[in-house]
Amino acid sequence: MDPCSGCDAGCCSRFFVPLTCRDVKALMGCGLPLADAVGWIEVGSVFCSFPDVRLGDGYCYMVLKRREDGLCVLASSQEGGFRCGLHGKHPLLCRLYPRTLHGELCRSNLCRNVQPPADASLLESGLKALGEYEDKVARWNTSKRAGRLPEDFIRFLLA
Repeated sequence: MDPCSGCDAGCCSRFFVPLTCRDVKALMGCGLPLADAVGWIEVGSVFCSFPDVRLGDGYCYMVLKRREDGLCVLASSQEGGFRCGLHGKHPLLCRLYPRTLHGELCRSNLCRNVQPPADASLLESGLKALGEYEDKVARWNTSKRAGRLPEDFIRFLLA
């Protein structure tokens, strides 16, 4: 039985998905316009263990956008449930879910149908991707860049 069959997309509507450099590159590689996929959330409005990005006069987290109905922009209705429209190239945390970057099950795991084993290579790759992103964010945040616009940060990430 397909574990996503009949899924209400709880993970796609209740969580914000922080992105890494690799995630942004994967979104670009799928032809999805970044302006349609990448959003920003002010620090303090949600808990996030990813690094915060200095933009303008404040700090934000880079996340997948949500649609007006509250679902992730990548969620698509299929076969009586929901699936990621970029399954196979979806962001790191989505691939790990319901596990964290450290291999534990999420305390707020909404997906009771799937309890995948910790995939050591995926976890290792995820920690490496997060480390690369942390390094880039640290360089961005300490640089003297004028404006500090979201599109400037994304160009910096991809350079």
